[in-house]
Amino acid sequence: MGILKHGLLLAAILVLSVAAPGVGKEAKLERVDVDTLKVMHAATPTAYPEAHAVMIRDYVETTIDKDWHGVSTQYALYRVLRHNGVEQLKTLKVPYNPDYQKATVIMARTIAPNGTATTVKSEAIRSVDVPSGIIKTNVKALTIVFPGVNIGVGIEYKVRVEDFKRPMGKSFMHRSFFATRYPIVDCRYKFSHPPEVPTRYKQYHLSLTPKTERNDKLVTYLFEKKNIPAIEIEPRTPPGSEPIPRVVFSDTLNWDEIASRAYRLMGGQIRESGPIKQVSDRLASRLRDSSTKSVVSAMYYFVSQGISYVAFEYGDNAWKPHTPEDVVTNKYGDCKDGATLLVSFLRSRGIACYQVLVRTRNKGPLNKDMPYMGQFNH
Repeated sequence: MGILKHGLLLAAILVLSVAAPGVGKEAKLERVDVDTLKVMHAATPTAYPEAHAVMIRDYVETTIDKDWHGVSTQYALYRVLRHNGVEQLKTLKVPYNPDYQKATVIMARTIAPNGTATTVKSEAIRSVDVPSGIIKTNVKALTIVFPGVNIGVGIEYKVRVEDFKRPMGKSFMHRSFFATRYPIVDCRYKFSHPPEVPTRYKQYHLSLTPKTERNDKLVTYLFEKKNIPAIEIEPRTPPGSEPIPRVVFSDTLNWDEIASRAYRLMGGQIRESGPIKQVSDRLASRLRDSSTKSVVSAMYYFVSQGISYVAFEYGDNAWKPHTPEDVVTNKYGDCKDGATLLVSFLRSRGIACYQVLVRTRNKGPLNKDMPYMGQFNH
């Protein structure tokens, strides 16, 4: 999992918790350490003539435990250089899904040029629903409003994200990006896992040599890069994160294992008898001929025209289809609901067919080297 870098959404999933020393009911003044103030003052408009802000520190740590649950922590320090940076950094928005993960805001504050830091009040951290149109999910946005943001100030925060459930079982993919819309002075990514948890990694648009440590409990990789130029996100930039330098860690499942796992999750919802057979019988009885083409066309028309596309992707239903009976009764469903209903109809007529996972063009090319079900969106 990545966490949020301003301007590039790196899929942080957070549940708000503000019981931390760096966040409180009342804003309070603190003094920052000399090293932090020194690196902040080194990030000047003269040194970065085209930047609205500078990401001075971006430290991400991810640890997988023996049960395959992940914990990720990101510490970030920015300095605002120009007015656009004020507008872009005064509010931090992070999507999260309380069905799967929780997180703690460990620290969030604004640093004045004289070294005085003002912590974020707990009331300035809110969780709001994310407008989702026809796709209804439990995803919300954690919004942090930093106090006193102006040109020259620093923005500093640290969050910890913990998985408490893995909807795909023993399977994971975590990634960290080495570029954003702002220049980065110091970027680090530390990934740790128990020796018994099989893991692999791949670098994209990077050729870093990680520092590796091994002991009886953990294998640790540390990737570091300094003085990274900003990436300009232009219109018609390739979809997803394809052009962004990144390191990706995942489990070692192969595509056959992914397919088997997906089939167990989705194929178990197929129904070939009962109410679904009755509906397919009724549809088939209206046909002038019983050719396969006519049956497929009738069943497809019923699903595409009679079932409204509305997705209620709460909990396990983000991956697991609703039952065909529920979809017919409710007259709505998402792509996997419609596909499962159509497969059920056709199988009830003796026509062999299967559900298929799809990654649409707007998501970019499939990462064939890192099998993971989360790459598919239909």
